[in-house]
Amino acid sequence: MSDGSPEPEPTAPAPTPPTGSPGPDSPALGAAEPEPYEEITDPSFATKAAAAFEVLPTHGGVTLQGTCPRCTDPMDFPHVDRVYRLTLRRRSTAARHSGAKQNRVPMICTCTADHPGRPEGLDGCGAYWNVTLGAEQS
Repeated sequence: MSDGSPEPEPTAPAPTPPTGSPGPDSPALGAAEPEPYEEITDPSFATKAAAAFEVLPTHGGVTLQGTCPRCTDPMDFPHVDRVYRLTLRRRSTAARHSGAKQNRVPMICTCTADHPGRPEGLDGCGAYWNVTLGAEQS
């Protein structure tokens, strides 16, 4: 400069984010925003859940393990039915043996992912649906 003051130092360009996998605290590149909490159902939820869930036997019932058909987050859904079976034994034989047993299970999303607007103390995204377990699964 002509007034005798020193020339300004050149500034470095802003750092660019590294390419590759994101760190543990950063969102995945291209990741969509989480579904907002909404108590909602759709006929496709049951179809998707039937294909996505594994039925794991437990003491007293089963755990349905898979991904929520709405938010696609992993979840476990315990279904206990042995207690109810004890009550059914007291009913008439005709009522107990009226055909192949199928067990309709109402399910809700139980994921632990963050969903904006979810009420305090609840899990999941708000989705709900029904699945039918055959006699060999319940």
